Amino acid sequence: MAVLQGAGVAAGLVANAEDLCRRDPHLQARQYWARIATPEGDLVEVDGVPFKMSATAACVRTPGPLPGEHTDAILKHVLGMNAEAIAALRAAEVIV
Repeated sequence: MAVLQGAGVAAGLVANAEDLCRRDPHLQARQYWARIATPEGDLVEVDGVPFKMSATAACVRTPGPLPGEHTDAILKHVLGMNAEAIAALRAAEVIV
């Protein structure tokens, strides 16, 4: 890119995921990517907080939920379903 631009040719970086995750100097300098442990025991790199504030430090502490991780809590506490109704949905394979 720099060689082409130096020769007067319009050129720019075409970035793929690896360029953004591993090679982007701006994101690396800002320590944008967060490493967190998953419930399965893996260490994964995820998007971090897209802004920095001087008085309030923000960080990514946990991974996103697993598929169905909060199903019972939502059905019970948000939709007001009892254990029997949830069990019936599970028996009918409506939920996992």
